[in-house]
Amino acid sequence: MKNNKTLDDHRSQMRLISRICSDLRIESLKPQIAAFNEIVSEKNVINVAILGRFKSGKSSFLNSLIGKDIVPVGILPLTAIITRIRYGNKDKAEVISLDGKIKSINIADLPDYIAEERNPENIKNIDRVDITLSVLKDYKNIQFVDTPGMGSVHQHNTETSRSWMPRAGAAFLAISIDHPLSEDDIELLRELEKHTPEVHILLTKIDIVSSKEVEIVIRFMRAQIRQKLNKETHIFSFSNRPGYRTERSSVFKFIREAIGGRQVEKLGEIIQHKFDVIAIECYKYIKLGLSAAKADQESNKYLIQQIRHERESLPAVQDEICVIIDELRQKMQTEAQDMFDKQRVHVLKILRERLKKDMRGWNGNIGKAVEDFQRWEEKNFIAALKPVSEECGLQLTDNYSSASLDSCLRIVRAFQGRLANEIERSLHIHFPAAKFEVKIKEPKIPDVFIGNNFTASWDIIWFLAPMRIFRPLVTRNFVSRLPWHMGVSLSRLASQWKEALSNSMDNVAQQAIDFINKEIDTVENLLISAPDRHHEIENAIMEMKSKGVLPDDK
Repeated sequence: MKNNKTLDDHRSQMRLISRICSDLRIESLKPQIAAFNEIVSEKNVINVAILGRFKSGKSSFLNSLIGKDIVPVGILPLTAIITRIRYGNKDKAEVISLDGKIKSINIADLPDYIAEERNPENIKNIDRVDITLSVLKDYKNIQFVDTPGMGSVHQHNTETSRSWMPRAGAAFLAISIDHPLSEDDIELLRELEKHTPEVHILLTKIDIVSSKEVEIVIRFMRAQIRQKLNKETHIFSFSNRPGYRTERSSVFKFIREAIGGRQVEKLGEIIQHKFDVIAIECYKYIKLGLSAAKADQESNKYLIQQIRHERESLPAVQDEICVIIDELRQKMQTEAQDMFDKQRVHVLKILRERLKKDMRGWNGNIGKAVEDFQRWEEKNFIAALKPVSEECGLQLTDNYSSASLDSCLRIVRAFQGRLANEIERSLHIHFPAAKFEVKIKEPKIPDVFIGNNFTASWDIIWFLAPMRIFRPLVTRNFVSRLPWHMGVSLSRLASQWKEALSNSMDNVAQQAIDFINKEIDTVENLLISAPDRHHEIENAIMEMKSKGVLPDDK
């Protein structure tokens, strides 16, 4: 690719690529083209995205960099939408809705919009929140982007983060030291490389291990990245605890000087990188069309026969997927029930102790105590069950969404391998497999609702009896009801999680079948239509070369 292009050059050439993609119906590049145009329009700012799994320490890192708690931090998935933070003369926050409306809010009210608990599944239809802070004067050329945690029970958070990746100018992938470098992290690094040359790792929570163990983990991560990605990556160790000021200063200085301090140069590198990736991807699609257009009739006929054979084999493929999903579902149902049952003793102990303590302040008659108990139950019982539901649900989702996805991916990749081999045999070109983009149907988190489970069995006289006399009797009665209520609620939660995850797994299986169907249709239609578009495709390549979009050797 040609270097030293101006922004106007990039805009002009991207308009050409966009037109060619539209004419040849290369739909998959539209998000990358839109993200490129957005970045070029924000030419004075580098978007530094902070990505990572749920509870990886992203929000804590940003709060430490800012110097005060701005972004909510908690034990449950919090950030639900994109939050952009940059320097401004005045501290302010604006909520941008999906319909484009802008609303100014107090920074203290941020959780009402960006916290998953207060804006579940983004029911408030928020696109993003933009925050300006005067304390970020040393980072004038940088806009920090806090992304939703990936891999939690809230699948839409993962989708939001991934959909924002093309807009990243630089990226820090936060990885907790107690879960160093999973296959998902490697895949995420590989995906980020498509969008920016500035990809770094933030190794968080280093305070929970010794300094020697930190060094061992960093060496392990470097070796894995070198082996699997064939590259070197900056790995910054980080903790917001006292005693780790040197580590914090190191990464903050890198962001200020190496990224923000070389803003013009870095932005040029980022834009060029994104442009090159899009141009090459566009060329791969065009090359496939050109090869199909030039192929002899016999080759096309053979390839079409093989593709139709794949279509005939689809019922068998679908049966294979169904068998795998059914086996996973049975295993998941047993594990879900056991997992919730194991929480029973611990939660009951907490509730018993809390009830005995709180009842000491209940006065009046037994009738009033019944009302107090119902209010207490609604407040405390639900508060105790909600984290149990989310914790067990998160673990089940991680285990079985990943397992169902991995199984379907293996089947899809086997199909893609067969298809690529047949295309290479017939057209004599390497056909890079299309990416199987799965949108996992999020298992809806069950509402922890406790109805009016208490039914008084006393007659009216006992019901009006004073608590000061009968407190021990009433206390024993209330406490004795807790195990039954707990058993019913845990069983209900387990059943609801099983149903939600079962639906999610079925949805992944259906997407795999739909993807294979779509690939078969796409290649078959291309083989049939490409000969009539021979000159159109050749002209597209010539135009890209003449405008400097492609190098001369392409």
